[in-house]
Amino acid sequence: MALPQINRLPLRGQRERIDREGSPLHSSLFTIVKAPSPSDITAPRFAVLVSKKISNLAVTRNRLKRQILGAVQTLLPNISPADYMIIPKSFTKEKDHSQLLSDLKKLLEQ
Repeated sequence: MALPQINRLPLRGQRERIDREGSPLHSSLFTIVKAPSPSDITAPRFAVLVSKKISNLAVTRNRLKRQILGAVQTLLPNISPADYMIIPKSFTKEKDHSQLLSDLKKLLEQ
């Protein structure tokens, strides 16, 4: 199931702001850049950037994006409003859903 529209972060025009204002959080599987939301946004918003370094196949990259966004969706009620850019590390694609979920939970609930 897709992430609700209110929780999606459009990166067009927003990526530079997130890079400039955000602070990175690191774990073994992810780097998350957390930036304050604009004042009119009251929900946490997410974008997932999956590099071609992870896989040259779009199928694999898109599957990983769906898995990450699925894990984020289960954690949504406990996440504070901000803009989050999630960047998985290269070996993340070999991990199962429970490992992704626990790693994201540790980072997002800081």
